Amino acid sequence: MKNLKQLSLLSSSLCLVLILLACRKDKVPNLSCGNEGNENTDTVTCEDFTYTSPAITENMTRTDTQYMEPCFSPFTDDEFIYVRKVAGVSAPEIVKYTISSKTEQVLCTTDDTGGYPLGSPDWGKQNKIIFNVGTGNSGIGYIINDNGSDLQQFLPSNMNFIHPKFNGDGGEILATGPAFNGMRPIFDINANIVDSLPYYFNGSVGVGSPASFDGEIKNGIFSFTDLTQDPADRGLGYIESDTTFNPIVSTNNPTGYGVTDIDKYQSLIYYVIYGLGFYQYNETTGTTTLLQEMCDSRKIIKISVSQISGNILIEEENNTKLSEFGGVDVQSNIYLLNPYSMEKIPVLVE
Repeated sequence: MKNLKQLSLLSSSLCLVLILLACRKDKVPNLSCGNEGNENTDTVTCEDFTYTSPAITENMTRTDTQYMEPCFSPFTDDEFIYVRKVAGVSAPEIVKYTISSKTEQVLCTTDDTGGYPLGSPDWGKQNKIIFNVGTGNSGIGYIINDNGSDLQQFLPSNMNFIHPKFNGDGGEILATGPAFNGMRPIFDINANIVDSLPYYFNGSVGVGSPASFDGEIKNGIFSFTDLTQDPADRGLGYIESDTTFNPIVSTNNPTGYGVTDIDKYQSLIYYVIYGLGFYQYNETTGTTTLLQEMCDSRKIIKISVSQISGNILIEEENNTKLSEFGGVDVQSNIYLLNPYSMEKIPVLVE
């Protein structure tokens, strides 16, 4: 295990920002992926291989400890939860991590949830953490207090409950999977249905996950696919009413490249297109900025934006060719990004 530069931050948001500005940090590279003529001295070129190369297979090996799916605390930007998996040793577990003290608490393990893998945790303002348990596109919802107590199954196993998200005050939950008569239910923290959203608008615009809610779920930001376009238009937008969806930005992602995560801070919307890039959309100016390009050897998977400071936790895959005729070694790490200075600090890194 490589011991990289670690954070040493004070717990308050002000001190965290000061340290982010004062300490020596790595500049986020604009990954060139072998493009010629890039004279930016901060650029880190991606390793020159692709999955379509005859010498590379799509077989992937995950080694060492994987740090995945970070989610900031709604109360402080000094704490977050994440999913940890040690290759060949332990199944996934949800861990709460304190940045300033570099301390952790294991909240839940796969052994606590019937032996099935767990993931997609979200931390709400009612001091609850919601997550899914299962494999592939099937999942069972679980909920637990953010101190690790009172673990409960949230819904029956036939509900296919995956990728759950809290609304802004942590009192409501939306997840991919459950549907009744073409409507997606919104649950309270006791698993009662309190409202619902349509899957499709005008019969052709599919609205779903990933999504992000800094207020009410019905006012949240959603990804969409407009099937009236050829190829289908993909982007982000808002539900204005039970019959109206308002697209605000087209992500222009080609077939096969999905939006893997969305989050928002004030008027800034952040989204990830797997394999293409990590972007910021400014609602005030209507402009889109590419924050980090991706390529085969480096991809961002998940993000979480602090509602306290606007700093961003990033899960980044670093992929390395194992051998000339081998597969790809995949390592997931967590970094802290200051989107204003575009400087990035390793938090949990192998």
